[in-house]
Amino acid sequence: MFLPAETEKKKILFASDSRTTLEGNFQFVYDELLKRRLDYDYHFSLKSNIREKKKSYAEIVKLAYHLATSKFILLDDFFPEVYPLKIRKHAELIQLWHAVGAFKTFGYSRMGRAGGPSPDSKNHKKNYTKAIVSSKNVAKHYAEGFGIDIDKVVATGIPRTDVFFDQEYQEKVKKANAEHPYLQNKKVILFAPTFRGNGQQSAYYPMEVLDLDKLYETLKDDYVFLFKIHPFAKNDLTIPYQYSDFFYDFSSYREINDLLFVTDILITDYSSVCFEYALLNRPMLFFFCIRYSGLCTKKKGLLL
Repeated sequence: MFLPAETEKKKILFASDSRTTLEGNFQFVYDELLKRRLDYDYHFSLKSNIREKKKSYAEIVKLAYHLATSKFILLDDFFPEVYPLKIRKHAELIQLWHAVGAFKTFGYSRMGRAGGPSPDSKNHKKNYTKAIVSSKNVAKHYAEGFGIDIDKVVATGIPRTDVFFDQEYQEKVKKANAEHPYLQNKKVILFAPTFRGNGQQSAYYPMEVLDLDKLYETLKDDYVFLFKIHPFAKNDLTIPYQYSDFFYDFSSYREINDLLFVTDILITDYSSVCFEYALLNRPMLFFFCIRYSGLCTKKKGLLL
């Protein structure tokens, strides 16, 4: 399937199957375009996840039209609707992605592994005209994952990490978090692991690996413990009433980077959030849970 020959040279489409509002890299790119007063025509196609109810016929036609006529199509994650298309030379399909580094395999890097794509899979479809990365040192990993030539991977830095070098922004975030008084008088532990499973359809996190009793009894006097479970993981998080003054669920919090500014210790695993948090030069604990024959073995992490 080919896109029509005519594109609107000033038309930009932001398209995502993993968010309903303009945030993350999308937000920072959009704000910068507005700041520069560039005369572009902006359009948006956003929904929370690939499991969300299929679009109506009118919405499908509208999306197809914008995909066919936009000069720039910006993505920040896996977006199945675009992969059957062959992008014409005068259009740009740009993958902004949402992760900062390449701590885990994704896309075509997973070929031959459980849940990985086949060589002829439409996963990413190898049709991005450009992809951005945080550093030229990870460019080869993104080229492999997306199935594109390395010269299409541009080391621009990641837009949403600009805030780590903006002290004024960080102070605003800290003031905004004053609405949560329990964050003010104790140290904050943020638990932010990535999901388990082969993708959005099967994503989960095995909450049973956490010993809530021991965490509470050991840390409650000096700390609060925030959960930021990956948005793909759909298993419910239930915090027992007796722990409600220690554990808090921030999984729906809009931007994880804002949480990092008020975090004293990050606990994660192979999530790329470790790259952002490293910019703050604060301690991290890596906690891995590996399942064997239905059993879960807890592995203590490294305190950095």
